[in-house]
Amino acid sequence: GPPVYYALGSLFFFLPAVSKTICSSFACTIYDKGEPFEVRFMTADLGISCASNKYTFITGYAGLMVLVLPLGVPIIMYVILRSHRDAIEARATRKGKDEDLGTDYLTIWFSRNDPLYWWYSIVDMVRRVAFTSGIMNIRSPTVQMQVALMLAVVSVALTREVGAHWFASSDYLQYFCSWQIVIAIVSLLMMDTEDVEGSSTNQVCLSIILILTDVFLVSVTFCFNDDVFTGTRAEPDVPAPVAAAAAAAVVEREAVAADAVPKYGLQFRISS
Repeated sequence: GPPVYYALGSLFFFLPAVSKTICSSFACTIYDKGEPFEVRFMTADLGISCASNKYTFITGYAGLMVLVLPLGVPIIMYVILRSHRDAIEARATRKGKDEDLGTDYLTIWFSRNDPLYWWYSIVDMVRRVAFTSGIMNIRSPTVQMQVALMLAVVSVALTREVGAHWFASSDYLQYFCSWQIVIAIVSLLMMDTEDVEGSSTNQVCLSIILILTDVFLVSVTFCFNDDVFTGTRAEPDVPAPVAAAAAAAVVEREAVAADAVPKYGLQFRISS
């Protein structure tokens, strides 16, 4: 019913933010008091010592919530979606409305994706949680940036090779945004280099290069793909019976190909 639908929708949109708040409970900031030992305070609340019982209680509760939300929700949602796999793959429209599939309450979790890629929302959720929360638990800034760069490169490759969205425009948009994340991480790494950090001129040059790179990516995305908005290329006028027969043949070929060979690359799909 509506309560379940809105609850699952809230999890879909707010889980990364909630996970970030939960994971921030573990971080401690070290201070040197000029004595032979260091003191640590909770980064999220410097009034709480990391050696206190209050911090122990907070981290214990946060650890339980990690199992329930950042880890538990993707696993549970994967199990639920998999149990409705046949219905989701059989839908003829993006949301499966008026098809009596029994999946209305799950719409937010699969409606963006091609029927064969019903699982992609789970993968994307794991990616979002990893970026916002997972890397927060890595104490070394260098290792943190390396892991972030690895996740960003994997995201680019996954988006490019899978092409899981229902609309082609969504595939291109996510592909572009994935490159944006890679560029942002590389720029942060470059900002730490001696030549850039100690020179305002080099910093301005780096900013200009990043802006031009963004413009180039946008141009490539929108100018070299005439189907970016509609998800399909324009076709000449064809008599309705011929078009229907051709469409049925395409569907049959796609079904056979899907059983035999996995799909690669950015996919193109448009709802009727």
